[in-house]
Amino acid sequence: MKSGGARSSDAFNKREKAAEDMWIREQEKDKLKHLSNKLAEEQKVLNELKAQIDEIIKTGGGEQN
Repeated sequence: MKSGGARSSDAFNKREKAAEDMWIREQEKDKLKHLSNKLAEEQKVLNELKAQIDEIIKTGGGEQN
């Protein structure tokens, strides 16, 4: 049987672990949000480049072999 101090220590350790886990989840959530925003920015650039390429092709520009 655990003494009051040991039970108290276990409860403290569980709270500390829960707080660490929550902090880690928040950090991962922030990283995913940042990556998602970066992906959206890169997708916008790709869409703009594709539009430029399509315009060049449509107007008959560019090299043809």
